[in-house]
Amino acid sequence: MRVYCNCEDWKLSVPQIVSAQSLSWAHSMKYTGKPFRFCPWCAQELKVTDGPEEVKPISKEEIEKLKSIAKSLKNVYEKSYGEEGY
Repeated sequence: MRVYCNCEDWKLSVPQIVSAQSLSWAHSMKYTGKPFRFCPWCAQELKVTDGPEEVKPISKEEIEKLKSIAKSLKNVYEKSYGEEGY
């Protein structure tokens, strides 16, 4: 099951959120909060689909960008807490 909205802000923003979620999932970080019921940009109730028709694939450029962000965050973390963590 996937939720979606047809507003332009959703179409522009959600692929970035999905990319970040994919990166988090790859590092065993799971979201345990409640699912969205309303679009955070236009406040309309989200539609539900079982099919892939609303899913936009992540581009190689976006994946590389996310890897770069992850590396930067890791460096900041290690500078703050050391390689051992806190």
